[in-house]
This record gives sequence, C-alpha cells and structure tokens, in this order.
Amino acid sequence: MPLIPERRLERIVLFAGPSRPLCCLPASVEIRPPVKRGDLIGLANDSTALVVLADGMFFHQPALTHVELMLYLQKQTVLIGTASMGALRATELRSYGMVGVGTVFSSILDGTVTDDEELAVAMCPYTYSSLTIPRINLRRFFFLLREHGCSSKALEVGWNALSAVHFLERTPERLGSAWHRAGITGAARWQRYLKEWDFDVKAQDTQLAIGVAEKYLHSDTRDFSAHALDAVPLYRPSDK
Repeated sequence: MPLIPERRLERIVLFAGPSRPLCCLPASVEIRPPVKRGDLIGLANDSTALVVLADGMFFHQPALTHVELMLYLQKQTVLIGTASMGALRATELRSYGMVGVGTVFSSILDGTVTDDEELAVAMCPYTYSSLTIPRINLRRFFFLLREHGCSSKALEVGWNALSAVHFLERTPERLGSAWHRAGITGAARWQRYLKEWDFDVKAQDTQLAIGVAEKYLHSDTRDFSAHALDAVPLYRPSDK
C-alpha cells in the first residue's frame, strides 16, 4: 500500500454528494461537490490537502478521467477513493497508488459488483443529495431482509424486480410498485422498511474514509492497508 509523502497535511478535501454522511463532519473536512473533470488540477500541487474522492459527475457534466487521476498520483499525493466513483476508480488505479476504503471498494474487488450502474443515482443539481436508491445500497437492504427471515425465493424475485428498474427511477414508491407487481406478499412492508432502516452503504463508506483520513492527518502512522477492505456483508443472489 502507498505511504503518505513527507509533508504537512492540514485538511481533508472531500468530494461528495449523495454519499455524504448525515452526521456532522470534523472541522478538518472541506466538503466539495461531486468531482468533475478538471477539479483535481488545482489540488495536484497542494501539499496540505488529503483528498477523499467519494462521488463524481458523469451524466450532465464531463466525468473525471483516468488520465487526470494518474497525473494527480504522479505528484506523489495520496488519494483515497470510497463509496461510489471513488471506490470504482480506486479498484482500477490501485496499482498506481490510489487507496480504496470500504464496502463498495471491497465488493468491486471480490466480484460482487460487476456493473458500475449499481453505484449510480439520480441527484439533485442544487443540493447534490440522492433522489433514488443505488443498487449497492439495496444489496445491504436485502441482506437485512434475509436476516429478518425473508425467504430466498422472495428475495430472488424482489431482486430481479428492482434490477429491472432504471437507476434514475429507483425511488421507494417505484420499488414498492415493482415488488407488488412481481407478487411479493410483503411489498408494502418492504417499501416501509426502505424509509425506516439504515442501509446506506455509500454514506457509511464515506464516513469510514473520513475517519481513516483523520487518523493519518493527526498521526505519524503511514500505512493505509488496515482499513482498505473494511466492509459490511451484502446480499448476493447466489447466496442461500
């Protein structure tokens, strides 16, 4: 795993929107909107910033490119990826020194997630908050359903039904309707659970990454590997 360069880190720059934790962030965290093409250029020579990349633009704005990330890493600046686009890019560029943290990163590495559509959401252009539920979070939701005694058959049918809904339309109401049409007896109850249960894997990953960054901001410890694969269990349709 990469080591922190010899420099004085003073703050954490977090690029996040839908994956931003709801809890208060430490004073050391400077929050910025989801990253887009060009956003890392000004930070490449900033020796005081430890960058945590969670969310990124890709639909209405030019997406951050691999070349930009590689040029950034050539400056020997540590870059942490987590939660969403950050986790995806960390799996792709880990051999170049990008550090991945959390469940989403781990699930891409182990093959649980094979389609980046699982990470995508509809996002408010003003607040950057999520308007739909990403499929990666629904993997956690379905794991919790199984823990509460739902049958493998019901989960399989429900998973297939939600997977057929476009990521821009995966609201609780739309999912409840899809489950009802698929014949899920507890469709209304599942829809209610969507609003009651805590299964936001992406926000949890971002919180974990901030904690990891905070640790190294205020510590002489240099190895990032301890938290790279921290993960919570997710639903896999093949699991019985």
